[in-house]
Amino acid sequence: MPRELREQLWNIYYIVEHEMRIYYRPTKINMASFANMLPRVHIHVMARFENDSHFPNPMWGEQLRETKLDLPDEEEFYKRVFEALQGLEN
Repeated sequence: MPRELREQLWNIYYIVEHEMRIYYRPTKINMASFANMLPRVHIHVMARFENDSHFPNPMWGEQLRETKLDLPDEEEFYKRVFEALQGLEN
């Protein structure tokens, strides 16, 4: 991946993580990147909560409990991220 594109991807990641921390107030954020199954770069940014079904295991690991999280509306989160991304240079 060219350096400029990699830097742009990281800038987007930081914005998504920042907005996720403010909006959802998670216990922590997990980030993962897998390029072995799909022929493209992609990053997972996951808000984690002490009472989510897998915590503290990875989301792809063993489920520890049944749970239903009561989270704010995701559409509002998407709007916040979209607005924050408008400040990036193209």
